[in-house]
Amino acid sequence: MAPSRFRLAGSRLALLFVFGIAALLVACGGDDEDAQVQSDSATSAPAQAEDEQSQAEQQAEEAELPVNDGDEPAQDQAQEEDGQQSADAGVVGELTDSDDGDFVLGFAEPSEAYRPLAEALIESGVFETVITALNNQLLLPRNIDVVFQECGTINAFYDPESVSIAVCYELVEWLVQNFSQIEEDPQVAFGRGLDSTVFILNHEVGHALINVLQLPTTGREEDAVDELASILVMESFPGGETTVLNAAQSFFLSGAQVTDLSELDFADEHSLDQQRFFGISCLVFGRNPDGNPQLLELGILSEDRASLCVQEYQDKLDAWSVLLLFEGDEEEALNDIPDEDYLLVDEGDFVLGFIEPESDALRPLAERLLATEDFTVVTQALNDTVGLPADLPITFAECGLINAFYDPELRAITMCYELFDFIQTQFANAGLDDDDAFARALDANIFIFFHEVGHALIHVLELPTTGKEEDAVDDLATIVLIESFDGGDQAVLNAAQSFFLSGSEITDLSELDFADEHSLDQQRFFSISCLVYGSNPGGHADLVEAGTLSDDRAALCEEEYPQKLDAWLVLLDFALKAEEESAG
Repeated sequence: MAPSRFRLAGSRLALLFVFGIAALLVACGGDDEDAQVQSDSATSAPAQAEDEQSQAEQQAEEAELPVNDGDEPAQDQAQEEDGQQSADAGVVGELTDSDDGDFVLGFAEPSEAYRPLAEALIESGVFETVITALNNQLLLPRNIDVVFQECGTINAFYDPESVSIAVCYELVEWLVQNFSQIEEDPQVAFGRGLDSTVFILNHEVGHALINVLQLPTTGREEDAVDELASILVMESFPGGETTVLNAAQSFFLSGAQVTDLSELDFADEHSLDQQRFFGISCLVFGRNPDGNPQLLELGILSEDRASLCVQEYQDKLDAWSVLLLFEGDEEEALNDIPDEDYLLVDEGDFVLGFIEPESDALRPLAERLLATEDFTVVTQALNDTVGLPADLPITFAECGLINAFYDPELRAITMCYELFDFIQTQFANAGLDDDDAFARALDANIFIFFHEVGHALIHVLELPTTGKEEDAVDDLATIVLIESFDGGDQAVLNAAQSFFLSGSEITDLSELDFADEHSLDQQRFFSISCLVYGSNPGGHADLVEAGTLSDDRAALCEEEYPQKLDAWLVLLDFALKAEEESAG
């Protein structure tokens, strides 16, 4: 492969400042008034709700979000406290013109079957409280409608064309029914269903913010907004951890209904419900380990997984604090985003090394790798492109296990010969001759090389990444190879194929697989293939023709690749060397 310069776009960091978002994370609510189900259409419902919301904001006082502790339904726990409305406190001074928008809540007229549910949702006052809190936390450039409505399907979604969020009555009913399977008291089941709906509403708010504010999110967007929903609820409202755990359990109940996973499940843009259960539970434990020992005692989180959750929650809180300026002090938050001055202290390189293996069986492989010079070429291309504050070694070595890893304490990457040998053997077992198996394993290991470089960059440069970090660095490895090297797309597809082969060897998935910080190998195969297709749909139409990607998934891939490319260009903008500097 002949390396070439990154084809860089202009800086997109300015987009973060145009709207000057500031989140105070103070729950501000108003006096709830009795309301009736709207008799107008779904499009006119938000207008009336906006008038009611405006009146509520004039009387806003600090309030607790109604949450369910398992003993009483959420709507019975709503309570008000004396306080002062603080919507103006989050304005980022000269960085924004004004707060031109709000989330506007409405309840569309349902059929008779859903009228009692719609009335119960309105009477609870829960969602008026949530929406008022969001409006007192966030500055928006325009209104975003939030409409509870009958959809004909179990769903909630954000529509970027209409800039609106829909929460379907069918979804709320389904959530309550799921909890009714484990709760004898229908009021408790309703309360827990409400908690889950609060979480899902904040999840859709995340999609809206990413779209409207053009936020540079990484990893699966669905995972990213699960994180944001968890953070918003837990950091904003007393008892928020219980609300989030109820939402997590709703995913557990949903996942338990699926007995056989298909390729469509692995190819979906969402993580599996079982994974969402463990991922959300990890964030709750990470925020407050002492307050949630049951997650360990019940075996929901293993000791090893739980040990990662504390840092994981802090990392995600920090990332969203930078992206949305959650700190409240806008100057402090803005200083968390590095700028071009960082390159003034560019004093380091990635330093490649090969340690001769002690095992005679691995020595020929080590010699063959060294002779290819491919890793020397990609390391030089990397050093021509990215600045570092200090040298960072990348060492090929015998490890005693099949692995590759970045060590944050040593600030060093290790590529194990055993991993290369394992992947080469997989391709050989698939019927490829020695040369072809080696070539494909080489491509897969170059992908893994950049995957580990991604971990190193996130740590050393303190990049605010969202979603699973493992998915984020898969995205980065894919983008670097496609954008920087001739034939890089084929190298990425060979890497994807190695994940497919690994996933094919697993016949039964366990809870440990769903709880792992990595996506499943089958998911990585489809996600990476999706990005390759999205980078060049015409050149990779075979991925759709062969059935690797469905038509619906492929359509999303065309949007996903440029979004991921832009996100990484924003995040790495301050560390990317100018073209003339790298050429010199």
